[in-house]
Amino acid sequence: MISNSDYEEKLIKQQQQEIQDKNFLIDIAIGYTKSIALSIALKYKIPQLLEEKSKSCKELSNILNVNCDYLYRLMRSLSTIGVFIEDELEDGVFRNSRLSKLLTNSNSDSWVNNVYLQSHPNVIQSFMYLEKSIECGISQGMTSQGFTSAWELFEKDKQLKTHFHNTMTCFTSEEIKTILKYIDFNQYKTIVDLGGSSGELLKSIAKSSRGELVESFINFDLPLVINQNKTSYGPATINNNNNKDGADEIDSRYSEVASDFFGDSEYPRADCYTLKFIFHMFNDDKVLTILEKISKSIKPNGKVYVFDHIVQPKNEPSAPFYFDLQMVLNFNGRERSKNEWRSVFEKSSFKIDTILILSDSKRMSVIELSLK
Repeated sequence: MISNSDYEEKLIKQQQQEIQDKNFLIDIAIGYTKSIALSIALKYKIPQLLEEKSKSCKELSNILNVNCDYLYRLMRSLSTIGVFIEDELEDGVFRNSRLSKLLTNSNSDSWVNNVYLQSHPNVIQSFMYLEKSIECGISQGMTSQGFTSAWELFEKDKQLKTHFHNTMTCFTSEEIKTILKYIDFNQYKTIVDLGGSSGELLKSIAKSSRGELVESFINFDLPLVINQNKTSYGPATINNNNNKDGADEIDSRYSEVASDFFGDSEYPRADCYTLKFIFHMFNDDKVLTILEKISKSIKPNGKVYVFDHIVQPKNEPSAPFYFDLQMVLNFNGRERSKNEWRSVFEKSSFKIDTILILSDSKRMSVIELSLK
């Protein structure tokens, strides 16, 4: 028999849970206010302006030539979620918090590039066209803003393009140790990284003991990416213990090819192809087109390694599920479950040899393919 006190305690817990659930739903509903406020703070480079010392909103507004009152209300809002700290004794005076200090580093190797990328106004705006995309079954995130694709947006906004490619480079840097732990690339003569961006993956393989026997590394990407590499990133190097000064020397095994995934030219011949976070930016038809082109260029007994998300499990918070909506809106791509990956590859000339869900990876899984 349930006593009155037990019943009352149960009722109180239910009411408390209901209040938490309501607040959670409200927080979701107003989530855009946080991302847009952060986007504006980043655009104005406020974390950098507060690097040396605290500043008042009056000082900041004079520097930025904006309205002092509105700027104050923006920063006050961000301070409630830990981005910036308002002085307890003096209204309108702010300093960097633990979080905003992280935002001061936007170097090419910093994960902060992804924060700039995700909070960019055009990326946020693309979600205004999610309903339209769902209704018509065609990606509307970029076209409704006047761009043919996210790639056109990147070309018009050079800073955003830099943040995108730096984000990809950062993702690679974070995952290289895991990749080399599971794959010994010495079994291959030529490795082509399709969509290799800055070439970080190949350069790291070339420097490691897991790639010392490979004869050729080829970074394949769009001309705009390869051209940027020439000015933004250094050449591939190899450790040279014979140098008295300990300096590395340029690795002649590394080269770059500027071309298009879907152009008429063939991919470079190789016995190993890698695609890191590439397929999720394309729909199934385009993935099959890329695989068909690889099948014509791959050498006998060659392998294809797909490093990408695998969405799982169901009904639990997971970044790939949210990335999936971005792929819908910005690239007309998709994140895929194991079954969805299998469905794509079954239609191709390749078969799945192995699927590895990497427990020591932050976001990546590996799918190993070979010709049927």
